[in-house]
Amino acid sequence: LVALGWTPARPLQARALHAVDDGDTLTLTAEMPGVADADLEVTLDGRLLSVVGHRGERTYRYRHALDAAIDPESICATLEHGIVTIT
Repeated sequence: LVALGWTPARPLQARALHAVDDGDTLTLTAEMPGVADADLEVTLDGRLLSVVGHRGERTYRYRHALDAAIDPESICATLEHGIVTIT
């Protein structure tokens, strides 16, 4: 696209889902600026954890394949200052 003389008005930024495993607990964090608690969805399908947050026209989507099966009822998600933390 740049070869055609087009450049984006603002650079695209990839946001990552960060995972930290201390041996007992897996903690995932992701940026979701402006997303409200009511607009956050955390689902588990087998070993695939999906996190979706909606903010107006923007949607944030993250997926993480878990190494082992876990009880979906044991998942805890918090959203503070635009950062979702899942344990």
